[in-house]
Order: sequence, then structure tokens, then C-alpha cells
Amino acid sequence: MNINVEKVNTIKGEVKLITITNEKKFSVSFVDYGAAVYSISYKDKKGNIGIVTCALKDINSFISSSNNYGKAIGPVAIRIKNAEANIDGVTYHFDKNEHENTLHSGSASFGNKFYAYQINLTDKKVDLIFTLDKKDMDGGFPGNGKIKVVYTIYENKNELNVKFYAKVDKPTLMNMTSHIYFNLNGGKESIYNQILTINANKVARFDDHLIIQGFDNVSDLLDFRDGKELRESVTSKVLLDGPTHGLDHIFLLNEVNKNKPAASLYDPETKRKLTVYTSSKAVVCYSDNFPTKEYNLVNSIEEMNNGITFETITPNFDLNDIILRPNETYTSFVKYKFS
Repeated sequence: MNINVEKVNTIKGEVKLITITNEKKFSVSFVDYGAAVYSISYKDKKGNIGIVTCALKDINSFISSSNNYGKAIGPVAIRIKNAEANIDGVTYHFDKNEHENTLHSGSASFGNKFYAYQINLTDKKVDLIFTLDKKDMDGGFPGNGKIKVVYTIYENKNELNVKFYAKVDKPTLMNMTSHIYFNLNGGKESIYNQILTINANKVARFDDHLIIQGFDNVSDLLDFRDGKELRESVTSKVLLDGPTHGLDHIFLLNEVNKNKPAASLYDPETKRKLTVYTSSKAVVCYSDNFPTKEYNLVNSIEEMNNGITFETITPNFDLNDIILRPNETYTSFVKYKFS
């Protein structure tokens, strides 16, 4: 296992760019700001190494972009209606950063914090452990807390395992996710011809500001159970003219089983495949509907539909479902397996 740590001066201060490469030449680069995944690359069946994530080439743009490239998002991913929550009879108010709502926790976002880190190396794997101290009432979220994001890379596997942990001293909200954008051609071209599969019969129904109103059976447009090209959905006038402005949907998984595929992405041109496993109940697929128009890691301009996320979450239709109490430990798991 090869591990390299590079110090990079940025507008946020000095960041650490940590690159881990195993014996199969599977390589992941991380940034300690936002506990972010900067890039993932690996060999295809012909032995060609290629990047399979979308991120901005300029590190300053990468860490400061509101698109949250690769970041660990928390305490609460997706949206909180009216930027408020009632926890045990107390109403807490959060930043309004999208209409009247809070998206990805506003100023309190764990994706906009520096993490401490340590590297644990054995002969079979590397654990890169990022830790963060959550401050009471940061962004309106109650409770001091200990946050941990553990990335695991095995010596002989093309996969990235991610585990989230949190402990707090007051009842609060917790619903973390990983915000990596994937494109199996690295962002040289759009994801139009890539085949998406999601093990979900249900998809969230939204109001005009993307607040969950309930779950409906997937329409033909959003039915990916048997796998289909993304082109029809991400270019659909129905979606483009709607509140999501493209694909930005919460799919309720048919089964919560971290050992069975929740979703997958396949590129017929490169023959690369990503399979997602998770302990979460739902996955958000978002196809980069508001691109930065900046250069990405493969020197292409980031355009609309140049990447797709698999944000594994607990759907917060009822905020009581995501309350974390002092006697509990929040955990969440996602694995990205590449072939």
C-alpha cells in the first residue's frame, strides 16, 4: 500500500491531500477539509487507469464550491422544511440557505470544516480516520458531539468503504452522507449513455421546494429497477421543467441490506461498473443539474449531467426518524465497489 500526504495552500488555509494506492493500482485521494474524496481511479479490464469521479481541478474551487464535491455532509443531509425542527418540545432554527429551507445543514455543514485525521495501516487494509468536534448550536443544531468518518481501502480490492459515526451530549438531528459525484468516464463526457440501476419501487414526492411530501410508486421515467440509460430521465422536459430541474430524487430502497446491491452504474463504452451497498433506507441520485462550468480532473468543462451522486440517507419525511440522543451512537455505512 502506498500512502502520500501533500500539503497544499488554499484560500481556506493549508489542506492535506492524502492519496492511498493499493497493489491493484486502485487509488483514492482525500482532502482533510470536508473529509472529502477528491478522486478515485483504477484499472479497467484492459489495464488502463482512469478517473471515475467528478471534481474540480482547481483545489480552491473544489473545497469552496456549493456543489459539495466529494464531501462528507452532516449533521443533516438534504433539506429541512422551514429551517426548523422541534426536538422534545424545543424548536430549533437553522440557516435558511435554499428558499425558506435548510439544505445540507447550511453554515453548520460538516463538509465545510477541517478534520483531524489519522492513518491506520495493516498488511490487508488502510483505515483513514477523520474526526471532528461538533459545537453546540453551530448553525442552530444542538449538542456538542464527536464525529468520525472512516474510509477503508483494502490491499487487493477495488472498493472504498465509508463509515460514519456520531455521539452527542444533547438530543439533535443526525443524517450524514457522502456527496461524491461519479462518472465512469471521469467527466470527459456526460453520463447520458451510462446505465443506472436502483433497487427501489418508491420515489419521494416533493413540493415546489423539494420537501418530501410522501413516497409514490416509481413512474416509467424514474423506474431504474431493471437498469436503463440515464439519457431519457436527465434530459426529460418533465423533470427539467419541474422543481428538481433534472434528476434530483430520493429513492426508497426495497431492502435495507448492506450486503446486497442498492444501486449500480455501468458504462458500456469503458465497461466500468460501480456497485453501491449501504445500511441506509434511501439513496439520493442527483445528476449535477447546476454545474460550475469549470475544469474538472480530466480537463473537461463541468457541464450539466457530467456526474451523478449516490447520497445514502434516512429520508427525513419525519424528523423524529433522524433524532440522535446522548445514549445512542449514530452509524451509517456505504461501500462503493468498482469492476
